Amino acid sequence: MATIGKATIQADYEGLVTLQCDRCKSRFKVECETLNDEQDEDICCPICGISDTQNTFYPEEVVAAAERVAVMEFEKVFDQMLMGLKSKHIKVKAIH
Repeated sequence: MATIGKATIQADYEGLVTLQCDRCKSRFKVECETLNDEQDEDICCPICGISDTQNTFYPEEVVAAAERVAVMEFEKVFDQMLMGLKSKHIKVKAIH
């Protein structure tokens, strides 16, 4: 499997990463090292107490950035697929 793009969460100068609870929308900080060490472990929101997987705690701006990367990569792959399509019955024009 190839990596086609990525969105990242940066740690602050103290080595903490800001996460956001998907349910209560509260933000809280976790040590970056702890987050990397426990990738398969659930995280518990300190505000509402809900526990879930890491991917449910990504801040809204990180999710939005990942969505933009995914759309750009999809458009690139889709354009490449259509480049070889030739038919007298179908005309394809990419609009950006």
